[in-house]
Amino acid sequence: MNPRQLERNRIVEELFKLGLLVGVPRRANAKFHARRAPKTEIEEFKKTYISAEEVAPMLGTVTTKLVKKLDRFGIEPVLRGVKHVAKIYRREDLEQNLSV
Repeated sequence: MNPRQLERNRIVEELFKLGLLVGVPRRANAKFHARRAPKTEIEEFKKTYISAEEVAPMLGTVTTKLVKKLDRFGIEPVLRGVKHVAKIYRREDLEQNLSV
């Protein structure tokens, strides 16, 4: 498994831990597979949340600058991890404060 896939699995696990996704637990014998969520749940998640990585190009900026700007506005992500972990925000929070 490459580093990007491992990172994605860590993010998905965090979303499950926070209760932002509810899905099928990983198999007991699976070492590296993240839990899975039904397609409908993922679509609903995407309607409610968006990553800074997705928003930045829409606003003509880079992710790090966007995150700093959102911090200055007091907009907290629902998921903020260590460096290089996706910052995920409620779409509603961004729509109220940015032209998204």
